[in-house]
Amino acid sequence: MGVNYQDLLLEACNEKKNPDKYNELVKKILEDKRKGIEDILAGTKNAKRINVADEFGAAIAARNRLLNAYSGEAFRDDYLLLAYDKIKDDDDMFMFVNFNGVLGCPPSFYDEAFIEVVRSGKTDINPKQKGRLRGKDEKLKFFRKLYILFNKDSKGNKSSYAEETVEKIYTEMMRVLNISN
Repeated sequence: MGVNYQDLLLEACNEKKNPDKYNELVKKILEDKRKGIEDILAGTKNAKRINVADEFGAAIAARNRLLNAYSGEAFRDDYLLLAYDKIKDDDDMFMFVNFNGVLGCPPSFYDEAFIEVVRSGKTDINPKQKGRLRGKDEKLKFFRKLYILFNKDSKGNKSSYAEETVEKIYTEMMRVLNISN
């Protein structure tokens, strides 16, 4: 069932002084994520699907709601964490976030939507539930269950920018997981 992210991240953390080995470990994790997406698309892996362009909006921007209704904060709180709450206890269910069709995904958006979850453990789904992903194991669980697809631009054309964006999201989440408790 995929790679053991905890072991690979720990090994990657220990290999930071060896860039080649570190990059090899990161690449292995990214390849496992790509394989998971293929499995979801083929129907061999179950997932709660979020089509960002159709369900949330094609013109996403900004970190928080005060700047834009289609912000990373709004997406995280109104879509991502609700999906995670529904699947977190089922080992055979995953989250599939499809960004194909959006006009772009700025760093402030994806930092707030995804990376902030593993950085702070923020899982506040509503004001009455002050949930947190406590400890590295729960943050790793969130990372393990998350699959992001973004390989086409808003016109449906293959996009290296989009693919690089997904890689940046995963890589930054891995970086945060390496140094957080």
